Amino acid sequence: MKIFVLLSSQILITMKRIIAIVLTLAAMASVQAQTPTQVEKNIRKMTNEFISVIMTGKMEKALHFFSPAYIKEQNYNFLEGRTEQFVMEFLGGFVVNEEGEEQGFVTPDKNNIASMRIKDVTVSDDPEAFSYAYVEIVLKDGRKYVAELPVEVYEGKLKYHGAVG
Repeated sequence: MKIFVLLSSQILITMKRIIAIVLTLAAMASVQAQTPTQVEKNIRKMTNEFISVIMTGKMEKALHFFSPAYIKEQNYNFLEGRTEQFVMEFLGGFVVNEEGEEQGFVTPDKNNIASMRIKDVTVSDDPEAFSYAYVEIVLKDGRKYVAELPVEVYEGKLKYHGAVG
């Protein structure tokens, strides 16, 4: 009887794993089956929601838009849970003057962002490569730049994933 119970529990665990794998593959296939136009529309929607969260200053809520692996590695391990720093560094970029000359890299302060808007979205043909949302950020002192936000498919959902280190 004990052997039967032990075998039954092992079979149940194996079945749960198989179901989890099948569901993950199905979710990934549904995102990958979308046309580039649909993916672009979904990236724009996600990015507009992300901008709204940033502009309200709710940095913990902003974590929802990042892949869990990236949050774990960069925010919790490397930055030791400094979420505001994590999000603001993700939004960094090179300020360019009117003549097109780079004026240096800036990591914005959340209280210094006057506005944010999507400038462009590019969708990769390769499901293993990043797509990108390009967001124009205008600072309260008048400087502006475009932040390049990498987007990946993570467990069937679009998520941001940036540099680590």
